[in-house]
Amino acid sequence: MNHLLAALVFLVMPAAALAQSPTEFEDWNRYAVGTSATLEMVSEAQGRNVSTIDVLTLKKKETDKITLSSEAVTEGTDKESSERIVRRETKRGECKSCKKVHKEPTTKDKGKEKLKVGSKEFEATILDITTYVCDEKESMTYRTWLSKEVPGGLLKMEATSEGVKVTVTLKSFELK
Repeated sequence: MNHLLAALVFLVMPAAALAQSPTEFEDWNRYAVGTSATLEMVSEAQGRNVSTIDVLTLKKKETDKITLSSEAVTEGTDKESSERIVRRETKRGECKSCKKVHKEPTTKDKGKEKLKVGSKEFEATILDITTYVCDEKESMTYRTWLSKEVPGGLLKMEATSEGVKVTVTLKSFELK
């Protein structure tokens, strides 16, 4: 059963990464290479919780893109390492499945709230971000708490889809 939940986590995660911040490039690019953010993702499904700790590190900065490395450990599994490119442009690319450009995500400002990371308090902008799938129907709505004071901009994110609830929380960060 834990393997099923871990699989669900990894199915949801790419979408969660898209929801992190509308300005993810800028939210990392203002920091030096080596800066990192440690996120905890808790997935709830079928009455069970699965926790993943993911350390994102800024590996490379170029004019139009940055490279982030990810070292993620999910309960009961080995460490997964990967890299992801975040591009400066905001133009949406063609979907690999349907070969069309999807409807732009919509955002709704939900106000401000103070959140703590460790002993430091940050003022977060709360946004609801709705993404769309191939048939242009709503895919998922995420609630994000964002701050320009932390690498990647994400303090917290919550999403629910098909009986799986995912909460991502910034646990710590290190500036270089």
